[in-house]
Amino acid sequence: MQTERTLIAEFRFYAKQAFGGKIMDAVRFLIAKQRICDLYSDGKCWKCPLGTFQNSTHEFCENFITNRPADAVSAVEEWLRKNT
Repeated sequence: MQTERTLIAEFRFYAKQAFGGKIMDAVRFLIAKQRICDLYSDGKCWKCPLGTFQNSTHEFCENFITNRPADAVSAVEEWLRKNT
């Protein structure tokens, strides 16, 4: 029986293969997403990199994250590079 640590290591291995060697930790993504939401809330969603006007699909942010996770991660990583 595999341990949780082994399963996580396998997931990371396959995720890196699937996404060209780059993955973002889920916790890091969620923390960054919350920072973005806090910054662009209060009527500024149109400026959000995950929002309808900024993402490539013009979907509501939660749909964009669900339907295009690799693109959502890329958008958050790009935002982090510019804002940290």
